[in-house]
Amino acid sequence: MVGNKLSHYTITAELGRGGMGIVYKATDTKLNRDVALKVLPAAALASEDDRVRFFREAQAAAQLHHPNIATVFGIEEAIPVDEDGHEVGGSDGPRPFIAMEYIDGETLHDYVKKGPLPLNEAVNIAAMITEALKAAHEKEIVHRDIKSANVMLTQEGVAKVLDFGLAKTNQSTMLTRMGSTLGTVAYMSPEQARGQEVDSRTDLYSLGTILYEMVTGELPYGGDYEQAILYGILNETPDPLTSKRTGVPMGLEWIVTKLLSKEADYRYQTAADLLADLKTVDLSGSGHSRRSMSAVTGAVSDSMLVGTTEGTIASTSSGVSKWAVGAIAVAVLLGLAAGWAFKPTPEVERSPVRRLSIALPSMAWTGFPTGSADGRYWAFSGADSSNLPKTQLWDVENNSIRSMPGTEMLFVPTFSPDGSWIAMSGNTGVSRARVPTGRALSVGPERNFIWLDSGNLIVGAEDSLRMWRISMEDQERTPIQLAEVDTLYDWFGFFHRVAETSVILLTAGRSDNDADVLAVNLDNGTVTTLIQGACCALSHGDRTLLYLTGVNVGDNRGQLVAQHFNASTIRLEGVPIDLLTEEIDVNQFGVGGDDSFYLFPPQTRGGGGRERLSWVDPESGRADVTDFPVADYDRLAFSPDGSQIAMERVATDGPNAGRNIYIFDLDSRTEQRLTYTVPVNRVPVWTSSGKIYFAGGPVQDSGIFVKNADGSGAETKLVDDGDFPTVSPDEEWLVYVRNTNLGDLIALNLQTGLEVSIDTSETRANDPAVSPNGKYIAYSIDDIGRNAVGQNQRVFVRSFPDPDRLYIQAVEDRADDPFWSLDGKYLYYRSNGELMRIEVDTRDVFRPLSAPETIIVFPAVTIRTAVNPTDGRLLIVHPGAALQASSQTRVDVILSFSRYLDELFGTDD
Repeated sequence: MVGNKLSHYTITAELGRGGMGIVYKATDTKLNRDVALKVLPAAALASEDDRVRFFREAQAAAQLHHPNIATVFGIEEAIPVDEDGHEVGGSDGPRPFIAMEYIDGETLHDYVKKGPLPLNEAVNIAAMITEALKAAHEKEIVHRDIKSANVMLTQEGVAKVLDFGLAKTNQSTMLTRMGSTLGTVAYMSPEQARGQEVDSRTDLYSLGTILYEMVTGELPYGGDYEQAILYGILNETPDPLTSKRTGVPMGLEWIVTKLLSKEADYRYQTAADLLADLKTVDLSGSGHSRRSMSAVTGAVSDSMLVGTTEGTIASTSSGVSKWAVGAIAVAVLLGLAAGWAFKPTPEVERSPVRRLSIALPSMAWTGFPTGSADGRYWAFSGADSSNLPKTQLWDVENNSIRSMPGTEMLFVPTFSPDGSWIAMSGNTGVSRARVPTGRALSVGPERNFIWLDSGNLIVGAEDSLRMWRISMEDQERTPIQLAEVDTLYDWFGFFHRVAETSVILLTAGRSDNDADVLAVNLDNGTVTTLIQGACCALSHGDRTLLYLTGVNVGDNRGQLVAQHFNASTIRLEGVPIDLLTEEIDVNQFGVGGDDSFYLFPPQTRGGGGRERLSWVDPESGRADVTDFPVADYDRLAFSPDGSQIAMERVATDGPNAGRNIYIFDLDSRTEQRLTYTVPVNRVPVWTSSGKIYFAGGPVQDSGIFVKNADGSGAETKLVDDGDFPTVSPDEEWLVYVRNTNLGDLIALNLQTGLEVSIDTSETRANDPAVSPNGKYIAYSIDDIGRNAVGQNQRVFVRSFPDPDRLYIQAVEDRADDPFWSLDGKYLYYRSNGELMRIEVDTRDVFRPLSAPETIIVFPAVTIRTAVNPTDGRLLIVHPGAALQASSQTRVDVILSFSRYLDELFGTDD
């Protein structure tokens, strides 16, 4: 066929052969472009039904326009002719063919032949294929022949899926099987192998096979014959990824296991669900998958994803951990294109505000975040476990973080305007380093500095108002003439240049730790006291200043405010507006040249052992300490509408002082004591009927009571001997732990009085929780005896109310306090100070669907949790010290910060 023509296409080369025909490279003589022609055998459309179905499916596929799908240009039939226009002999009449995008690259099948892929690359390619499937499935198009040979990789590494719309006709299915038996059968789903009707989930199964192949270099079911492969698909379980390759995290193994489920109902149900897990899988090698991305305010494309760079770690002596999912969050929100290469988000007028929280490698200390003007890099001062601060540089394009060499004990990293240099300062003076890999070089002994332009630094003395300009080319130092200041200051610091003006901001401090913000005009050397009693001013553009007010510099904390600024007159305008509700440290905030704002979240200072309440987003692990009063809290329970909380806490008023239950109103911030009858009332459970069940009496001699949540009426005692009550969603069953008889777990039918023993083993049960659908019960037990509660506890799950089936026996050692998400999709529990969860199936037969993942880490194990019934957020009781979000440092980012400020000031249009 090479040299011949089909319609207006001149065939120039043969690219490959398969069961669905031959693929040629051709020239479109009308549009003068290279295309790929998939030429089908004439027998492929043997019947009129096949013909109609083929053209309908191919036309639908031609409507798919996505960067990860090979574009279809046309579907035609033509008789092959030679260069003189004569019919080619033996052509068998018109040949159906599809003209599509020509991709200069290689198939994923050939690429994997070279060996297993780096984990981050395998996940990235899988994510791109998932993006393609998501786009197709949303248009109700199922591929049915997803395999590595049908995925092309461009020279830039972009994955493109071929052959949408080609695998539905009866003849085409047969030809596919006949032409490339092993190459296609190996990717078939069990329902395909059985000849059953398939849906979009069959594509996800095939993608699981591809992901297995990319990670291991092998197919999950090997064999030299079709029958052997089909037997494996239908009857066997593939070897786990972790048995094939070291360093594969459990999160990735669970994804592949779920994709390769033999029953379609147990797989991912949509490509979107799969994409969410691929975005959050931790490739750092730990056994747990950590969800560290935060929810984002604003429209963000699901196609924006990047994985971690395998083997790229911060080059510190102690080995700062590899980047995990935090980089994914940034990539998503800074707009990475389908090729996974960094593309700076273009400046879009009135672009929407986007807020995100980025998980960083765990570090002992972080500060001074800042971004380069083009958004490619951002930097901060960070100390690893050795407590040795260095400049940490994150390269967004390569998705890696590294410590810049020679930057030990250097702080306040600041990019030059063109992004080619970073300057830093410390006790040894000012240094500079080339971005991204340069070693720090000394500039001068001064500790203060700011970039004048990309070729010149301004440095300043610390003990007086003296400045010099230093050329980066020849290190020549030129003094800057400045006017005298009237006030006697002891030190100067925190230099900052206002946009591209000649105005330099700095903080001048006195021995009493009070400070002022001064403005220096480099054009004439004048010095203006701009803000009294303030510190650490930064500009955003040339019309807004951010600074700390009410600050005692010795304590390094203050209130962050924003105020309008006129750079031409060097005057503040209007009134300052709070950016945050709490005080922050002077080193916690920064700005980037790409209209972004960075903040290391404020840390709550010690609470003297008393408990605080924090909201936690279960998807991101983000913890926000509430302004609820510090108190001795324990168990919590939400009202059905989420507006009130029943709190177990210590009462100190009157003769009935002791542990009691209070009702706290979230809107009015008022509380009302609910229980008075006995000195100890605990473990409240709030039901949909407006009743609160609780345990009353000393811990070892308590009973179960019920009372109206509005406080009306008296308590009613239901059980003489019981603790840890919970109620089924339909309020038919009360479940509790019987204190006597070694702590049996009992279910009491509140209508009939029937008692059912849930667990009467030689262990003490605790913390029962019935699933939202009422079919299962989770609880913790102590497996070394009833008299050692809290030692080696484990979480069990049984069927309910008939406890004949034990589904989970011991999630892991030292696990307790289980509870369910609102939809029953997740089972949460506490383990060694970490709040964990696993995804579960609670429909017909209970089963875990994922590996355990850490939601948040606590500074102590004495924590309690309740789920808000309106939005699924978690309210956590924890000691007064700050929470640690997933054992990671975090930085909050606001994109389109200009618009955010406009909205804050009320000037946004």
